Amino acid sequence: MDGVEANFYDDNSPLVLALQAGEVEAVPQIPFQGSQAVFSDSNVVILENPSSEYRGLHMRVDKEPFTDKRVRQALALSLDRPALSQGLLDGKADLGNDHPFAPVYPNSPSGSAVPQRKRDVARAKKLLADAGHPNGVDVELTTERFLEIPQYAVTLKEQCKEAGINVSLNIMDQASYYGSGDNQPWLEVPLGVVDWASRGSASQTIAPAYLCDGIWNAAHWCNEEYDDLVREFDGELDEGRRKELAVQAATLQQEEVPGIISYWARELRVVRNNFQGLAKGPNIVLDMSSVWLSG
Repeated sequence: MDGVEANFYDDNSPLVLALQAGEVEAVPQIPFQGSQAVFSDSNVVILENPSSEYRGLHMRVDKEPFTDKRVRQALALSLDRPALSQGLLDGKADLGNDHPFAPVYPNSPSGSAVPQRKRDVARAKKLLADAGHPNGVDVELTTERFLEIPQYAVTLKEQCKEAGINVSLNIMDQASYYGSGDNQPWLEVPLGVVDWASRGSASQTIAPAYLCDGIWNAAHWCNEEYDDLVREFDGELDEGRRKELAVQAATLQQEEVPGIISYWARELRVVRNNFQGLAKGPNIVLDMSSVWLSG
């Protein structure tokens, strides 16, 4: 091609209409929610790529009722992860296990190393009772209006109800949720959801989000043993030993559950049928050098 023209849209709806009308040939990153019409359009091709992109549900470990890890565990056990993946993204996601070692990473814990967390309402109720909440607990979830996160919040509210976790929702516009300076609600609320973009390695998420000195540690969680494991992981050259350290860190984090990772969203790109040569991902890299138009 002689060149590439980039168009920007303020909202998803006009973007979808432009793609369907042929005004644009490709969208390098598109959310599933709000774009469902595209996924059944015979004039476009869906490019789907596994990723480490996720929506982090954090719980402030220094704020009631989440100071007790049994409450955090109860919330994690209330979620039906396969149903979330199917309902929110039409299955275009991989199950999360409440640690940041995504399945796409070569040293990610798999299989029985860190057993997959599954919904267990009875155990969730018992954990709440043991933590002093035999009649359930009331919490407020504050989050942003972005991607499928509002739908995630509504579904989470419904799934938690059976275990006795009564969730009220406060869904803010994205600019207000992230704020700036001394007013950054996402770092202050006891319970919130944050969109995390895909990273090249687990450490690029862990360092800012889960280490004691992490600048975006929204859960305010600090575990020195975990920090030591991650630092050893980062400095280890032997891949076998790195995987052992990943298992230890993931096991510890899943037990402490400062945050919930229910699913890893797959990267979605859509192109018109005549748009050839674009790689499936990663979304953070857009290489148009091999692209050509047919027909």
